[in-house]
Amino acid sequence: MVGILLSIVVDFLVIRASQALKCLGFMIYHPTIVASIGGDDADVIIESLVKVITTTKIKSVCNLGVWCISIQQFSSSLLDQHFQSLLRAVIHALDNPIGSLSITFEAMQAVVKLAGSLTDQMRNVSSLWTPPIYRRLVSVDKRDRDMSERCLLKIMPFICPLPVTLSKALAVDMKKKLLFGIKDLSDQGMKIQSLQAWRWFIRLLGPYAIKNKHLVNEMLKIMEEKFSDFDSQVQIAALVAWEGLIDALIDSEAQASLINFAVGHDAQVSKISEGNNTQTEADRHSKRIKLIMAPMIGIMSSKCDFSVHSSCLTTWSYLLHKLGASVNCQSVIKTVWEPILELVFQVGPDNKNIWLWNFCLELLDILILGRNHGTIANLFNRETNQSSLRNAVGGHLAFGKCPLRHYPIDCSSTNLCQLDFFIKMISVIVNRELNATVAPEFRRFASDAALTLFGSLLETVQRAFRCVSITYDEVMQYLNTIFRFLGKLCENVTSEYDSNTCLKFLKVVIERLESSILESPLYKVGLEIKYIKKFEHATDVRCATLPGICFMDFEDKVLPVVYLSTLYYSVVVNPSLKVPQSESLLQQMQGYLELLLSSYNPQDVLHTFTCLLYKHTAFNSLIIWLVLVNCLKECIDGKKDQVILKMETDSIGYSIIFHLLSYPFASWSVSQIQLELQIVIEVWQLLYVSVDQASQSVHCPAKSLSEDFCTILNGCIDQITVAVDTGTVLLKEKESTPAKQDDTPL
Repeated sequence: MVGILLSIVVDFLVIRASQALKCLGFMIYHPTIVASIGGDDADVIIESLVKVITTTKIKSVCNLGVWCISIQQFSSSLLDQHFQSLLRAVIHALDNPIGSLSITFEAMQAVVKLAGSLTDQMRNVSSLWTPPIYRRLVSVDKRDRDMSERCLLKIMPFICPLPVTLSKALAVDMKKKLLFGIKDLSDQGMKIQSLQAWRWFIRLLGPYAIKNKHLVNEMLKIMEEKFSDFDSQVQIAALVAWEGLIDALIDSEAQASLINFAVGHDAQVSKISEGNNTQTEADRHSKRIKLIMAPMIGIMSSKCDFSVHSSCLTTWSYLLHKLGASVNCQSVIKTVWEPILELVFQVGPDNKNIWLWNFCLELLDILILGRNHGTIANLFNRETNQSSLRNAVGGHLAFGKCPLRHYPIDCSSTNLCQLDFFIKMISVIVNRELNATVAPEFRRFASDAALTLFGSLLETVQRAFRCVSITYDEVMQYLNTIFRFLGKLCENVTSEYDSNTCLKFLKVVIERLESSILESPLYKVGLEIKYIKKFEHATDVRCATLPGICFMDFEDKVLPVVYLSTLYYSVVVNPSLKVPQSESLLQQMQGYLELLLSSYNPQDVLHTFTCLLYKHTAFNSLIIWLVLVNCLKECIDGKKDQVILKMETDSIGYSIIFHLLSYPFASWSVSQIQLELQIVIEVWQLLYVSVDQASQSVHCPAKSLSEDFCTILNGCIDQITVAVDTGTVLLKEKESTPAKQDDTPL
């Protein structure tokens, strides 16, 4: 029955073609009917359709014939047998002599259909059927351009990687006509449309563009004008078109060379001859990246609209996406990551660029942590940072849709050789001079963001420390880099806000790095004494000392935990803070000391702070003593560490505790903050009671406790007496000195 019906339809193709083609189309579209069509009948149908399409002069007949090909459900094997005939019919219809847009549209649908069924065959001959499609991109008719672009979007997955024959055919077309077509569109006021065509042409040129430098240079001249256009929409369109150049120049083979070059460090990759010059593929790849980055750096450093900067970052993230596994290579960090991040972070956050900041913070956090991810949707949503962002932008924008589009980026392997780069970016974010010019809420946002990034970095560093392959030199390199950053951060504290920020950074080190590193005598670091010498009011407190305690020479190398404790002390007693610390700052210090005493050997921590109190007493040292004593008392009472409770007279802990008990008496003449005497007495008494009870629990002789303390106290009193007598003598000498005559003439 089906065979008879098909025979009737084929016969009618000559007499009443339109009706027959409609009937045939529905028959070969229905899977059940198609399955029942024999091989000979199918051959007749296909050849009849090809004949009708290529010979008819009737628009509707040609249109219906191509429509039948676009909807048919024949098997791939059958279509392959008639591939050349079908290809001839489709190419004829694409650029049909009748000039019908509807026929061209159906022909493009047929192309998509055949590309899906006969992918390899269609790709191999894409240089024959693709030109009639891409040539319409420079048409002044919007319908032509739209049809062409929709078709190209559908077929690109089938023809990639692009055949060289297709790229060669396009290069010839570009030189003959298409380059002028782009310029004509632009001259007629259709700049955005010309950029859309530019993007497709550079994508279709693909890697072959590298061999056509003259052609590419001509195309780049067009883009130079568009990037500097006064219309922001034209600039955005140029940035979108720039992604086509990224597709053309960044290929997987070159990336592999770049990765091998980065992994091998000094190892040479295979060299390719290029005229009289030879250079590695990695070098050429880096040059292409620099070419791609040049206009983006220019735009981000200019005063463009937010929409242009936003589009620029989107194109930038597309480049990061295309770089694949080479995204964290040294050359990519230097040429791609660093310039853009630095330009964004150097401009203080405000209502206009807060999304740009958040966008870059997300990507940098991902790079630091070495995460692999798809499209990002607010990955930087940590509680502290989101709270700051919500406050900064008024609450209603913080959790809204970010206007910037992200592309998937492969950061799965973290390379701590980039530690200096990470530290540099965090330093830019916390730049005090910059942040001092922005509103307080945005300054908090920047500080919280920098702290979050620093925490991520320490998390990554700690993971590296656990690797069995890490060397001693690498551990020391990482520690020194981190501590240099902390030192510079704490060096120039000028306000209470700066103090709070520094103390938070120091605390996160204690929280993220394990005690096996910070307390190990293997990893001693050099402590620059300038952080202590800068204190204008620093004064050594002289006191009778007990055997066993050694006042450290801070020019020597010290344990990492001692380094952190010293930095903490330097921030709290900073002489630029002329006013007493706020309650929040003291609470921070209390929490920090409690964390130190509970996480590390309390003797190291107490020894450090005791030495600092005696060697460098500042205007607020008695307040610090108050906080330290409270923490020590809680530690003793809670019996968290038996080392503190060892009250033998020859132990360091014993000497430290007595020096702390003696401190109010020893420092009375140099401590400039006058606390209420009652507070000092109460705290001192509470500590003494705790020490006395602890000494009894470890069966320390009560007599030695009181005798030793009296010895220290007598020494303090003797020194106070000497200081008072010396002051009286100096005062008398000053009064007895005759005044100098002023010989200055009136």
